Amino acid sequence: MDADAPAPSDAQAPPPLTRTIADWISQADQKPVGSDALTWARHCLLDWTAVTIAARGEPLVQAVKQTALEDGSGAATVVGHHERVSPAWAVLVNGSAGHALDYDDVNTMMVGHPSVAVIPAILTRAETRDLEIPALLDALVRGYEVAARIGAFVGPQHYARGFHNTATIGTFGSAAALAALDRLTADETAHALGFAAARAAGLKSMFGTMTKPVQVGCAAQIGYLATRLVRHGLTANPDGIEAAQGFLEAHQLADANVVFAPAPQGRFAVEETLFKRHAACYLTHAAIECVQTLRTEHGSDAIDQLVLHVPDHILGSCNIDDPASDLECKFSLRHAAAMVLADIDTADLATYSVEDAKTDKMQALRDRVTVQGEDVPASALTWSRVVARLSDGRKVEAEFDSGVPDTDTARQWSALCKKACRIIDPVLGAGRASRIITLIEQDAPVKQLLEATR
Repeated sequence: MDADAPAPSDAQAPPPLTRTIADWISQADQKPVGSDALTWARHCLLDWTAVTIAARGEPLVQAVKQTALEDGSGAATVVGHHERVSPAWAVLVNGSAGHALDYDDVNTMMVGHPSVAVIPAILTRAETRDLEIPALLDALVRGYEVAARIGAFVGPQHYARGFHNTATIGTFGSAAALAALDRLTADETAHALGFAAARAAGLKSMFGTMTKPVQVGCAAQIGYLATRLVRHGLTANPDGIEAAQGFLEAHQLADANVVFAPAPQGRFAVEETLFKRHAACYLTHAAIECVQTLRTEHGSDAIDQLVLHVPDHILGSCNIDDPASDLECKFSLRHAAAMVLADIDTADLATYSVEDAKTDKMQALRDRVTVQGEDVPASALTWSRVVARLSDGRKVEAEFDSGVPDTDTARQWSALCKKACRIIDPVLGAGRASRIITLIEQDAPVKQLLEATR
C-alpha cells in the first residue's frame, strides 16, 4: 500500500486490491526481493526466535500449549519445548509465545508487529515441508510487505477505533507469506486473503491481558488455515479486502483509490523494522529514552517531578496508571519512568514485576510522574518529550523519536545477537543462543533450527 502513489483518475478505476496483492505474491519466482530485504528478514527471524524462547514459562504459553496437547501430539515443534503438536496448534502456540513478552519487533507503517503474525505460520509450514531458512526468509519479506502496506493505509484510524492491528492486519501477512512459500496461484492466494479478511479480529481492550498475545497467535493460525483450506478447494470472496461489506468497508476504512504497490523506491517494509531495546510496549520507548537521558545528565535524586508529553492517541494503549500485574507493568508509562528513576534495567525481562511495582519505593517514584497527552498527528506514535523539574527549581527536558530504523545492519545484528544470548541462555542453557545464531547465519534447514530451540 503506497501512500505516495498517485490516485487513479475518475475515469480509471484502480485495480482490485486483493487481486493485485495476489498477483504479486504468485509471481514470487519472477520478482526476487533482493539481498537487503533478506538481511533484515534474517534479523527478524533471530529476534522472534529469541523472544519466543524467552517466553517459554509464561502462564499464557503454558495454557495454550496444554490445550493443544489435549488434542494429542503431532508433527510440529513448539519453540522452546520438547512437546510436539499438530501444525495448526503449533502456529497458535508459537504465535502467542512470540508476543507474550511484548519484546518483539515493530513497524510503524503497520502500527504493529508484522513478524510475530507471519513467522510462526511459515516456520511450521517450512518444518513440515523440510525447507531451509532462505525459503522462509523470502516468504517473510513478502508477507511482511503485505501486512505493513495494508497497515499503512488503515493504521491510525483502525488502531484509534480500538482494533489491534497486529491481530487484524496480521492475518493478511500470514496468509500472503504462506501463499508465497507454497507458491499458490493468484486465484488461490486471492481466496486465502478473502478468508483472512473474514476472520481478521483483535481488540486493544485486551492489552495488558493474556488474550493480547493469543489473538496475535490466532492471526498467524488464520493465515495457516486459509492457505491449507484453499488448497483443498475452499473458496472465499476473492475481493474480500475491498469488496462491498468486505474488510475495509466493515471497519469504516473503504477508499476506492487504495493501491497496493510493493517496495516503493525499491525498499521493502521489512527494512523499516524497529527492534526493541526495552522489554515493554514500544509506545513507551521514546519516553524511557528521554528519562534515561535526564537521569544521566542530572541524577535521579535531583529530579522532583517528570511530565511525560506523549501523543494523546497512545494513552489508551500504554497509560495504565498503577499496574496490577506483570503484564500491565509493560503498558504503564508512569511505571516505566519510575523504573528508570530507580536505575532498574528496562531491558531485563525479570524487572517487570507487579510485586516490585507495589513497593512503597516504586509507588513513590510513580507519584513523581505525570503523563500528558499531546494533540499530534495520528501517525506520530513514537515521539515523546519529557520535562523534568529539578530540586533547584530549574526545568530541563529531553525529546526522542523511537521510530527511526538503524541504518547500520552490522551493528544491528550484533545488538540482536547480544539480546538473544541474554534472553535465550537463561532458559535453554549456556551457549544455546550461539548455536541458534549460527544456524540462522548458515541458512540451515528449518528442522535443525527448531531442534536447537528445544
